[in-house]
This record gives sequence, structure tokens and C-alpha cells, in this order.
Amino acid sequence: MGQQVTKQIIVSDIERRRLQGHIDEQVRAAKDNHETKCERFRRYYRMWRGLIQTKGNRKDGAPFQYPMLKWIVFGQWARVMQALLGDDKEIIARPSGPIEQGKAKKVGAYMTWRFFDYMEATIALSTWVFRALIFGRAHAEIIYEMETYWERGNIDEVDMEQLEENRAGDMALEYIDNKDGTVDYECLVYDGPRIRPLWPSQLIVPAQDSVVDDEDFEWKCRRDRVTPEQLLVEERRGRAYGVKDNWNKITASANERQERDYLWDQEQNDRDEAEGVQHASLMGNRDSLERWRWYGKWRFLKGKADGSKTNLDRREDYEREVVVTYLPDVQLIIGIEDLRAKYPRMRKRDPILSLSSVKDGSYWSPGLGELVEDLQNEASVNYAVFRKAGMLSIGPILFFKPSSGFDPDTFEYKPGQAIPSEDPEGVRAIEMKANLEYPQFMQQVLKALAELVTGVSDQTLGRVSDRPNAPQTASGQAMLIQEGNTRVSLDMNMLREDIGKAINYVWQLDREYAPPEVFFQVTGDDAPFDVNHGFGKMTAEERNHPFSFSVKFATSFWSREAKKQALIQIYGLSMQNPIVQTNPRALWTLLNRIWEAYGEMDFKDIIPEPPSPEVPKTPKQEWALMLKGDEVEVNPMDEDDVHLIDHRRRLQACMDQTPERRDRAMEAGVVEHIMMHERQKRQKMLLQKVAALAIQQMQAQGVLPPGGPGGMMQPSPMGDGLNPAAPPVPAAPGPEAPVGPADQGLVQQ
Repeated sequence: MGQQVTKQIIVSDIERRRLQGHIDEQVRAAKDNHETKCERFRRYYRMWRGLIQTKGNRKDGAPFQYPMLKWIVFGQWARVMQALLGDDKEIIARPSGPIEQGKAKKVGAYMTWRFFDYMEATIALSTWVFRALIFGRAHAEIIYEMETYWERGNIDEVDMEQLEENRAGDMALEYIDNKDGTVDYECLVYDGPRIRPLWPSQLIVPAQDSVVDDEDFEWKCRRDRVTPEQLLVEERRGRAYGVKDNWNKITASANERQERDYLWDQEQNDRDEAEGVQHASLMGNRDSLERWRWYGKWRFLKGKADGSKTNLDRREDYEREVVVTYLPDVQLIIGIEDLRAKYPRMRKRDPILSLSSVKDGSYWSPGLGELVEDLQNEASVNYAVFRKAGMLSIGPILFFKPSSGFDPDTFEYKPGQAIPSEDPEGVRAIEMKANLEYPQFMQQVLKALAELVTGVSDQTLGRVSDRPNAPQTASGQAMLIQEGNTRVSLDMNMLREDIGKAINYVWQLDREYAPPEVFFQVTGDDAPFDVNHGFGKMTAEERNHPFSFSVKFATSFWSREAKKQALIQIYGLSMQNPIVQTNPRALWTLLNRIWEAYGEMDFKDIIPEPPSPEVPKTPKQEWALMLKGDEVEVNPMDEDDVHLIDHRRRLQACMDQTPERRDRAMEAGVVEHIMMHERQKRQKMLLQKVAALAIQQMQAQGVLPPGGPGGMMQPSPMGDGLNPAAPPVPAAPGPEAPVGPADQGLVQQ
């Protein structure tokens, strides 16, 4: 636990060339399928940026494309991001066992802060979701990163011993003595996971059968571009080797290569065209070169003797999960890392994760681009027909004799215009009566088809529908919006599962590399864990527990309005019930929820919450509170024997767990609670003895008849034994009696 310790695997030159040829062979074999897939994604992106246009001429009409994909993507994208980034968004931690139950809320609050605030994942998540919506599936790389910056200070004010420790430590933070009384040193500004969304062309995967999830691929190749200076920093931090030894070759290749590859970076070239920045120009930035990070498996040699990659006698029995850093332009491997050594406790070790809004059993599922492409092309053709018909109705066709003197090239319609002509009868205008009903009807049909396929309609976008069959009442509009939400919720639920996997990966990275103690900001005053001035503390021991995660979407505007109406109805019905009318806490709770539904959170400051009535808890309820770390007091109305049997059984099950899964603090609290029940039980037995003696004395004095009045002393339903007819019991010890042998053994354990 702590900073990443990167250990490079050094192999012979022959083995390095063999591994290099293996990677080249796999990537080149997957290139055709990769280019076909990227070409399809390229069409969708050009539709999004408006780069697919009809050329302007008399035959095809104006250079305009019907923006159907734009408004559908914007609508769906906005609704998903509103749910992910709303005010009441929250990451929910689901415990994997009873030991983690008491830490679930704290872990959820920590991950909400870590993911949205510390990591500042909003922009990266927005880009990732956008590409998943338009392409159908989008990938991102999540790695643990350190970001530094240089700071200058006086040498007398800087702790030079600390700088030496930082240089020799795992972070390898450098410093420079300027020899003028000042020193420049690297400062750590960020230490944590980062999400980097990928373009489709930046990830190459093989064409395999039966691929449904990311982990089904045999290998993945992540492409990016780096500068030689960045490679030097990577070598200094232990993430690469051989950079200085091959410096001249690396810099020469970086100066010869363009920043864009016409064959591999297709959609990025389209992005450059839309932005007006030509990265592929000959005079552009050329001080960079392509880098491949290949995630796959390789069987290494057992010793120094060489052997082919299929020679099992000379190679290890098991393959290793490795990441190989390869510069294809230089034909040089600069890093080989064992992923099992880098991420020893993680099940998924390659940092490539994906989002998909449609789970139809295929890996490359359809996105909005595929669903809308044909409809948008047809709508653009229909618009061209509509435009041409309108122009013909405004500018009619003219027939004229060549000898009439009429010049069509210089002719232009103007109000009150008189044109001299030797033969006015030789010019004749044909009036065109455009019938626009067909293109209008066709456009409505295309929009309806798009709404049926995507679920994004005028109502879901907040617009008034212009359809003839549009609902005219508020209830009808609400019902239609709700049906539209059903289609949208399908996409959001699919995205929720994938985002939950990404959050779980971040949690595992924190378990491996985060500092031993991380302070995180807590919102709200009712946090179920220790908070110091608005901050909680997540320790390394707490991060060792496994959790799964999901995102609680923010409440939409329509849901909030519906909840207001439902609460008002509940309040009206409840006030008719005398049980609620006579219960101050029930009345206060109803009013507080109505205030919160309207956005007013200070009701508890105006009217304090009334105390809760004393109601005994069941053993199961008490156990649930103790799992959360709460202190549970015994109630005089408790059936102590029933509680003791239940608590001891559950405590024994917890103590039978493996040592690393046991919660010692919770067990100590349960033992204390059991001791409280024992003391209360003995007190009840003492009271029973005193009451029995008092009744016997009153009978001896003639105050009560023998046997007592009928029904005066009935057996207690709580099992406290207050029954005068009961057989005598032995005297019980006092309230401070010593703990029994069974409980003493629990305390020792």
C-alpha cells in the first residue's frame, strides 16, 4: 500500500525482438477489422459535427443536413448527465457481508467525494458518456497518476533532508540546487486515479467470437502519442527503460513523424477539420511519436537458455499478465511490467473499461448514430424536396424566344420592375403550384420513427408537440413523458452498471496505492460516522473490505413535482387517522418531508424534532444497529432471554470468520450489550424476589387474602417472572454481579 513501485522485467535482445514481433503480428492482424469499425464511427461523428453535407448546386439543392442526430444526442446526453450530476446524486456502497454493513455509508460518502470532487471526473465522465451514446460503446483508461509542478524556495527555508527522501523514495521527486541560495523542487499536486476517455481509434482489440465484456478479449492495445521528454520522465520514475540509451533514435523519429496518422486516426482527423486545426499538416507539431501499451499474456523463459515461444520445456509453466510499452515508429520496447506485481490484489488488472447504453448480447452494441443514420439521411433528402418545391413556387419557370431579347443570366425579380423587350409575348411564365403536404407529412413520419427508436421526443425535450394527436391535458402530457422516461431509463440503467464497475475499479486502485489515511469532505450534519469539522477519515484498514458500487441518480424535475403531489395526498389522508393525529413525531415527520420536497431544509431549525416514544426493539433490529457501529441501550420491556440467545448466536458466527474479516470493535460492542442484558435480567429477578416476599408478608398480616386478588399479578409477557404463583427462585446477584463464564470467554476472544 502506498506509492506505485514499478519493477521492469529485463529480457534478452532475442526475447525482446520475439515479443516485439508477437505484438506487431497481433495488431496488424486486427487492423482491417479495426479500420472498418472506426470508419463506421467516423460517419456518426461527421454527422454530429455537420461535416457530411450535400454540395450546393442546382441539382442537389442547398448544402444542408437535417440535424436529427444532434438534437437526439443533446437531449439524451443532457438527461443522463442531469441524473449523474444533480444535487442529490450519490454513490451507494453495497457491502459484501455483515462485517462491511456498518461501513457502507461511510464508504459511499467517501467515494462520492473521491469520484466527483477530488478526481474532478465530471468533464471526463461527460465525454465518456457522450461517446457511449453516439457510438454505442466507448472506452476509457483509469490509472493511478501523480501530477507534480516545480516550486522555487530559499535554501535556508527548505527541508533539504526531506527533499533527499523524496528523491530516493518511490515518487522520485527531483530538486535542483541553483547555487544562488535558491532551490527548485517538485511538489506533488495530485495523487489518485484519473479517467481518460479514449477515441475508438485509440484502442485496438482482436476480432474474437463470444465477446460480451471487456475481460473477454485476449489482449488490448492502447495507442497514444508522447514526446521524448515525457519518456525521460517515465524512465526516471521507473516506468520505462532504455530511453537514454536510444535517445538519438527516439528524437529523430519524433521529428520525422506527423502528429496524425491518416490510416489510424480517422475520427481525430475529422475532429481537427471541425475545429479548424490541422494536426496532420507537414508544418504542425512533429515533436512526438506513437506509443503502444499492449495488455496481454506472455510465457517467459525459465533461465538464461533461449527457446521459441512454443517451447514449454524452456519456458515457465504459467503465462503472466503483462503490459508492454512499445514504440512502433522506432521498433523499440521500452517497458515490460508484470501486472500481478503492479496490482497484486486486483482481479481486473488492465485499466481499460467501457460504457454501453444498450446490452443486446453483442459487444459493439448500436448507439444513437447507428439508430438515426438512415433516418437523418432520408430527412435531409426530404428537406431538399421541400426546399426545391418552395423555390419553384416563388421563382417560376420561364419560357422565352431567343430572339425576344430576354437575358436569363441577368434577370432578377424585383418589385415594380419593368423590362423592355421587342417581343413581350415571346416570354411566358409557368406558374408552379407547390404541394407541400407530402414533404410535411413525410417529415412527421420520420420524426415519429426517430422517437420510437430513441425515446427522445418533443415532450422529453421540454417542447410543445406539433403533432395532430398530441395530448391536450396536463395529465395526458405527464403520462406521455413518463412513457418516454421508460425508454430513457433503460439506457440509464445500463450505463449505471458500467459506471458502477468503473467506481469499483477506482476503489481497488485506492486500496493498492492511496495513502494510509485520506481525509474527505462530508456534506450534512447527520453522517453515521465520526466527522471532524466537516471532514471524515478513511483508513487503509477500512479500504481492505470489499464493496460493490452503484450510482443513485439525481431526482429529475418531473419526479420532484410528482413527489410533492404524492406527499400532499399522503398528508391529507394521514390527518384523517386518529393514530397520526395523536402522535407528535408522526406529524413532525410528515411536515418535515413536505418542506424538504419544496426545497426548504430548515424545518428542524424552526421546530425541533419531538422525542421518539420508547418502543422495545427486536433482536434483529438491535443487531442491525450494532453492525453500523451504534450504541444500543437495553429496554426494560425486552425479553432478555430471547435477546441473549439471538445475540450470542450471531456473535459466534462473526467470531468464526477469518481474522481479516472480523470487526473487533463491533464484537466488543456486542459483548457489552450482552452484559447489559445480563445485568438487566438479574435486576428483574431481584425485583421478582422482592415482590414475592412483599406479597407473602402482606398475606401474613391479613392485608391480602391467600393467593392474592384474582388477576392482580399476571405473568409478564416480557418473561420477567413477576407471578406470585410461580415457584420460588434462588436469590439473584445484585446489579454489579460478575460476568458469567460464557461472556467472560467472549470478552477474552
